[in-house]
Amino acid sequence: MQLTADHKVWTRHRGWVEAQNLTTSDEVKLPSKPACVQEVGEPQDARFFQLLGLFVSAANGDASALHLDQCLKHPEQIDEFATYVQETWGQQPTYDDDYVNALMVNDEDADGSTLTVRLTNRRLISRLSAFIRTEGARRRLAEEAFTSGLAAQKHMLRALFTADAQIRNNTVELISDNLGLLEDVQVLLLGFGVQSHLSSTTTNTPHTNKRFC
Repeated sequence: MQLTADHKVWTRHRGWVEAQNLTTSDEVKLPSKPACVQEVGEPQDARFFQLLGLFVSAANGDASALHLDQCLKHPEQIDEFATYVQETWGQQPTYDDDYVNALMVNDEDADGSTLTVRLTNRRLISRLSAFIRTEGARRRLAEEAFTSGLAAQKHMLRALFTADAQIRNNTVELISDNLGLLEDVQVLLLGFGVQSHLSSTTTNTPHTNKRFC
């Protein structure tokens, strides 16, 4: 493997490390050497990591709130997450001043066909944001996301792909103009033994869409 000295490599125990600082004791993930997973298990709070996947998605596109209606198609799914947030992250009497509101729900149509659900619970958004870092005005996964374990990561990936992915020619594709985030997702997938590649397509938009396969 050849790379520049300042190129950062993900290591198992130290997170992102520049190549020049790697040691023989570092374990790194390589695209040609995917991991083999036998058992993954379940995290203590699967719903939270599902919300994390939705929060970082292009469909959400908001660093200050989570728009469930933009990420999920089925009303029953939206309702389940809204209920979870109210029950788990709702206001507590001793922290009244720390919250703006736990949940904002707007029923725009009289027949209930359009439901806009925006989660703005400050405590929840702050916790989600701890797993995200900003690089050049682009959101990427922080070290906490990489060290959260496979059990948590599988729920985060499922939610992210639910919000942003599509199936084309028997291939699951994650479409985004955020190359850094796609590379982060690529690293996570390697932990499950899933190899993938990046390809780009030019559109009429100012940015080039990066297609993650």
